[in-house]
Amino acid sequence: SSSTSHFPPTPSPAMYDARGYDYDYSDGDKLYLKCAVSAPVAGGIIGAKGQAVAAAQQQCGGQIKLSDKNSLFPGTGDRVVVLSGSTQEVKDLFDYVLSKSVEANGGPVSEFKLVMANSAVSRILGKGGETVRAIQQSTGGRCSAKDSPPGVDERLVVLTGDDGPLRNMVAQITAKINEDQGFRQTAMNLSYGGNWGAAPAAPAAGRDRFYGAPSGPSTGGGYGGGGGPSYQEGSVIYFPMPERHVGALMGKGGSRMQEIVRGSGARVSLLRQEEFSAPSQEGGEETRWVKVSGSADCIYRAHGMISTRLVAIAYDEQRGRAQ
Repeated sequence: SSSTSHFPPTPSPAMYDARGYDYDYSDGDKLYLKCAVSAPVAGGIIGAKGQAVAAAQQQCGGQIKLSDKNSLFPGTGDRVVVLSGSTQEVKDLFDYVLSKSVEANGGPVSEFKLVMANSAVSRILGKGGETVRAIQQSTGGRCSAKDSPPGVDERLVVLTGDDGPLRNMVAQITAKINEDQGFRQTAMNLSYGGNWGAAPAAPAAGRDRFYGAPSGPSTGGGYGGGGGPSYQEGSVIYFPMPERHVGALMGKGGSRMQEIVRGSGARVSLLRQEEFSAPSQEGGEETRWVKVSGSADCIYRAHGMISTRLVAIAYDEQRGRAQ
């Protein structure tokens, strides 16, 4: 029963600081839980004319957000669901989602799929797998991470077990992944549609090196509402990054950047400080500015993918594993 599930106190993670590049979160007291569900389960969560999900949010508190029906987690037929709120609200909303899974399954479920940033998966696994082994031993369930789809810095983590083990694994994992800033930064991204096989256009001439086609796919408002960024169609955003991380962001021969372009449909370029009229970051180190343009949906996806990658690069650097 749900009484066997013990969600720890809501974490208040420290600000992530990569030598002056701060990833600050104003919702430090909010928990997120991101999962993948089949179409029948998603339909049960929403209910007729959205009445079921509205009633659940009113009763439990917190928020439930679902990806658009055409925006499925890559390589699956599953829609993505994000639960957010206080510790108790997320627990109650999870109980609601699990109950809809039971209804759709016609009986108890033995599998539940979570979605999380790669950096959060590393946190769950722990050094040499020690963390995931401890979770499995304490709950009696099983936890396995799938490979990341091309161009996506998120993975499916499949939990298997009876009702009690599933609930307790979700409780432990929820507390741990919410300590990870990569997870928190991508938690509200619900846009996964797009032309995954599109090849990037040739780089433009000049100092401003571009990747990707001028236009990209738009899958609708799956990311809308609930605290995520809001971009206008055809808009452009800029954000800074350390010069020393450019190579790791680009990847060998620009392979990682091409994956981001294919996965997002956005147009991305890297500008030097002198090409962008904005103050340099404190500390005096070299700054590059990332310029992302395209449809609102494409910009949102690209920003999340790039930011998650930069967090991972800085984390590896701090651990002495930067390539």
